[in-house]
Amino acid sequence: MPVTVRHRVNFYDTDAMAVVHHANYIRWFEIGRVEYLRSVGITLDMLMDDGYVFPITDVSAKYVSPGHFDEELLIETTPTALTKAKMAFDYRVLDAETGRVLVLGHTQNVYTSRETGRIERLTGKYWTILKAAMAKEKAIKAQNEMDFLDIVELILIVILAVLILSDLLLAALGKEKVVVDTSAPFKKVSMDDDSLVIEKELTFRNEGKQCATIMDAIVRPLLPYEQYDGIEARGKAEREGEPREDDYFEAVLIQKKGDAKGEDVLHIFAKLKFLPRKGMTLEEALSHMVDIAVDVIWQETGRMPYHYEKVQLKLSAEEIAQLAGVTLAKD
Repeated sequence: MPVTVRHRVNFYDTDAMAVVHHANYIRWFEIGRVEYLRSVGITLDMLMDDGYVFPITDVSAKYVSPGHFDEELLIETTPTALTKAKMAFDYRVLDAETGRVLVLGHTQNVYTSRETGRIERLTGKYWTILKAAMAKEKAIKAQNEMDFLDIVELILIVILAVLILSDLLLAALGKEKVVVDTSAPFKKVSMDDDSLVIEKELTFRNEGKQCATIMDAIVRPLLPYEQYDGIEARGKAEREGEPREDDYFEAVLIQKKGDAKGEDVLHIFAKLKFLPRKGMTLEEALSHMVDIAVDVIWQETGRMPYHYEKVQLKLSAEEIAQLAGVTLAKD
């Protein structure tokens, strides 16, 4: 675990921009490093008395935010490598009051003979201490990682339990189940020289244990030009007793099965309007009509998340001709 040293910024630590000069952080890294060694029982005097010096071979710093005069800082020092040949540390310099990170750093020293200037490995006297310190750091890091994994595992268990309980609750309470009866025939609503309007009643029944909402219902006749360009087909969905001129379908609630007021059933009419094109009369255009499919699409929600449903109706040219009272041309 890191060793922490408190340090208050002196006036001479700052520069003309009224912030801590960047070079001071390198000095403060040394303060932290020396304090860490002292905490495990080694001082620099001891090393030098035994003929060791410890030049820096690597140093780096990432400056995150500036320090200012009279702020109290925390210098955190954590060893990353303690071997017979070198010692390496990571550093964090923080604002003691707010926890704001000022600088992140790293250093590496190698042990060198004071007499020859060559790298010299530590003797057992120091190596035993540093090896034990590094083993302790690794054990703490491993424990922290295990604690983190334990927390993650606990969170996952809680999430799984919530999902399972939600499924059990929904199973107990039930959910909506909307079925649609499309067996009613198409009927003629109106016809004049310019258009033919027909409709088909669709019966929506909620056979589930919870209410459902039906919204954004649309009727989409599938009659592209490539199939037949003599008729324009328009569609709209209309609730029973709720005609609208703007073709907007207002959301409606279907109560759960067995509702005392009978509101577990909804009647929606799929309306189709046929208009002639290309200068033909309506009768002429309908006499060359083709079979078409009609999609009825709506958005549905309840206990289940909202989703789209669709039924497809089949409408033959012969059926259209019969409703309009025209004879199909033999072409």
